[in-house]
Amino acid sequence: MARRLLGNRPYSADPDGLHLWLPLPPEWQVSSFAAAALEAGVRVNAGDLFAVGADKPSAVRLCLSHEVDDRRVEDGL
Repeated sequence: MARRLLGNRPYSADPDGLHLWLPLPPEWQVSSFAAAALEAGVRVNAGDLFAVGADKPSAVRLCLSHEVDDRRVEDGL
C-alpha cells in the first residue's frame, strides 16, 4: 500500500517490515513536519528519536502496523 501511494517519493523500508522512513525535503524541519502531520490526524515519529550519536536524520518514521483500519492507513499516507 505504501509503495503504491507514495509513488516516486523517496522512502526506505524493509519489504517485510512494519514501518518506513520518509526523508524530508530541506524546507521541512522534522519537528514542524511532525506537528503538521499530527494536526492533520497522522502521528509520525521524528527520526532523531531512533538515532544514536550526533548524526540526526532529517526523516520521520511511519509505523504501518498499529492501525487496524486499512482506509485510515491509506488516508494517512
